Order: sequence, then C-alpha cells, then structure tokens
Amino acid sequence: MTRTRDIILRLKEVRKDKDLSYNDILDMMEQNGDYLAKSTLSRVFSKGSEDLSFRYEETIRPIAKALLGSEDELRTEGNKKSIKRLRKERKRMNMEFLINQIELKDRRIDMLLDVVLKNRM
Repeated sequence: MTRTRDIILRLKEVRKDKDLSYNDILDMMEQNGDYLAKSTLSRVFSKGSEDLSFRYEETIRPIAKALLGSEDELRTEGNKKSIKRLRKERKRMNMEFLINQIELKDRRIDMLLDVVLKNRM
C-alpha cells in the first residue's frame, strides 16, 4: 500500500509541476494506448486520494506511464520482490502439475498392465 501511496503523491507532484489538466493527462494516456474515465482520473488526483485504494494495474499504472514516462520509474524493490515471489509460485505449481501428471500416467500403466495380465491367464 505504501508503494501506491508514494506513486500517487509523485503523480500529484508531477501534475502540479507541469501544470497539466485532466484532459492533458487523458491525451497522454491515449497516446500510450491506455484509457481511463475522467471521473476516475479526478478521484486519483483528489485531496487525500493517496490514502484510498485503487486498482494498481487498471488505474495507477497507466497514469504513471503517461506522467513519468518510462515504466522503469515504477519498478521498485517491492515490485521486484513480487515478481520473484510469483516466479517461485509458478515454478512450484508447474512441479505439482508435473507430479500429478506422472502419477496419472503411472496409474494408467498399472491399469493397462492389470488388463494385459488378466487376459494372459
């Protein structure tokens, strides 16, 4: 939550420094292929909004991309840790899937072997 709060405060600072209107920001976002309702944009820049909850990917990221330019400014230690955690989780899930597939294959082989052995007798 702190990271989003810091980003919103930074966005407010940049908007004030560059004297940008909501329409200016919406135009900048559109150039990046991002779209956001003007009412949502005004909520992000409203007083005390840094303490509110926003959907990061759908709301904050497109605005930050437009105002801060490079998305590299959005990459923080918290984001890097999240990516690392997600990669570990994906690897664990892939291993679980593979183990389940191997167990399923083994059960099928056992069933087929049973059928073959019963037919030979």
